[in-house]
Amino acid sequence: MTTPQANKEHVRRVEDMVNDKDQAVLPEIFADDFVVHFHGGREELHGLDEYRDYLTETYEAFPDLTIAFEDVIAEDDMVAVRYSGSGTHEGEYEGIEPTGETVDLSGMRVVRVEDGEIVEAWGQRDDVGVLAQLGVVEPPMA
Repeated sequence: MTTPQANKEHVRRVEDMVNDKDQAVLPEIFADDFVVHFHGGREELHGLDEYRDYLTETYEAFPDLTIAFEDVIAEDDMVAVRYSGSGTHEGEYEGIEPTGETVDLSGMRVVRVEDGEIVEAWGQRDDVGVLAQLGVVEPPMA
């Protein structure tokens, strides 16, 4: 059985993978049948190929995207992450043509680790905040 501390350290590899845009390490971090559950009714991603496509689209939209894990908390096989990030909108994103705007984002993700691989993830991200920074929606009332 893997310890919560080992699971935390494994999940922290995602931060470097995203910042380095190093998709070659995906099979070292995620199970082949990895599943991502998104918020807001978006379709789930199933498997490394779908996740790789999602990352490629994200990097095309925000080529200088960087993230930072602010908190990483683990219990048993579950790891919770609170993260922040930023990137410049230089490619199409969610049907929005590039604006050149730099956006700040934040979110949380809970992942399940099994046998040293991330097998499942549930995420919440401030998509409305990103869209407001891109100027396509009005910012929510404070």
